[in-house]
Amino acid sequence: MKLRILDNALRLRLSRPEIDRLIAGESVEAQTAFPGSTSLRFGVYPAACDDVTATFTAGAIVVQLPLAAARLFADDDVTTFTVNVNSGGQSLRVTVEKDFQCLAPRDEDESLLFAHPQTGQRC
Repeated sequence: MKLRILDNALRLRLSRPEIDRLIAGESVEAQTAFPGSTSLRFGVYPAACDDVTATFTAGAIVVQLPLAAARLFADDDVTTFTVNVNSGGQSLRVTVEKDFQCLAPRDEDESLLFAHPQTGQRC
């Protein structure tokens, strides 16, 4: 899973196996370790709720996604889910999306990523 943070927006890109786990009702978690034994943990957790929630507690970003919304990713044409999470007068834009292979060659293993839509292949 990849995490991008820009101002008040989170974007989480998930590989094919991670989307499969999410659709099956399982959580997807990752972490980035910093020198000095500190880490940033982040994850997407399917939940039996109606609304997306996003919290940051004890060094962890937790995004709870309604299971019904997570299951939408089973459709090849559904590539992203975006919502504004509002709490206490603050708003955070949360996007969860399929991670696509790059169109230009990169020095990364992209074998678990989705085929890019511009290649003409199906996911």
